[in-house]
Amino acid sequence: NKKAQGAKYGFEAVEEGIILNVSKAYYNVLKTEKTVEIKESALKRTVEQRRVASSRFKVGDVAKTIVLRAEAEVANAEAELANAKRDILIARDKLSRLIGISDDIKVIDPNIQQIPDANLEGLLSIAFEKRRNYIQSKIEEDIAGEGINYAKGNFLPSLKIDGVYSKRDQSPKSASYNDESIYAGVTLTFPLFEGGLRKAELNEAKSKKRQAEFKRLNNKKDIELEVKEAFHNLEAINSVIESYKRQVSFAEENYNVVFKQFTYGLATNVDVIDANTTLVSGEKSLANAKYDKEILVVELKKSAGILLEEMK
Repeated sequence: NKKAQGAKYGFEAVEEGIILNVSKAYYNVLKTEKTVEIKESALKRTVEQRRVASSRFKVGDVAKTIVLRAEAEVANAEAELANAKRDILIARDKLSRLIGISDDIKVIDPNIQQIPDANLEGLLSIAFEKRRNYIQSKIEEDIAGEGINYAKGNFLPSLKIDGVYSKRDQSPKSASYNDESIYAGVTLTFPLFEGGLRKAELNEAKSKKRQAEFKRLNNKKDIELEVKEAFHNLEAINSVIESYKRQVSFAEENYNVVFKQFTYGLATNVDVIDANTTLVSGEKSLANAKYDKEILVVELKKSAGILLEEMK
């Protein structure tokens, strides 16, 4: 029946929410692991910077303060790496909590997800057809409409038909007694006064219908907003990723040039520190943007109501 269908769609909507939350936690683990790789590379660069600063100090090329600053940068890089490793443990614990597995989890970088092949209008049409919570709200509206018809039925008279058939076996048979008998009765009932109960029930049914209709329309607006937001975010993230790729490329080249200049005394340690900071920032932003894109794809599929069927 319709109530069972509504419950089914409600359960599937919960399933989609679980898939989205697990996906976010999964990609967050990948983010933290990538951050550790970036911080390890940054630590190696600061160690090399300290080595060069110490060598130049030994030959009297730089002051002791340059070496001390390099030592400070190494210590800072070590602290940031330790924090990044801590974040991995926290991210894995959150993922374990969501999927109900207490064992040590090892995640792998999945293949890039396929983006739904449809424009914005097409995705909206798909969403209104497949979104579980929207279908559920339509079913609830239909049930509320049936409630009005039921309440209106209370204003109609009720008809009751009774019938009895009896047969008696008697031996020896009596001439004065009929073996079979049939009688029927019809009762028509029309309540003249019931204290306004029927009208109150009808008004309540109409109110429930209006509430169900409002809920459906509100769901429709929310779904439209979700789809548009996910679609535009996904469009924008591609440009963001390309920008971060250029930033990382320029930052890598800049660091290599500045570090070589520092080695030969043509650049200061501050120049190297700034170049390293810019490179780390660019690498982390690029990695986060790539994983954010995968999460946005999952969110778009959920918004369009196709996430669960694709997973199945």
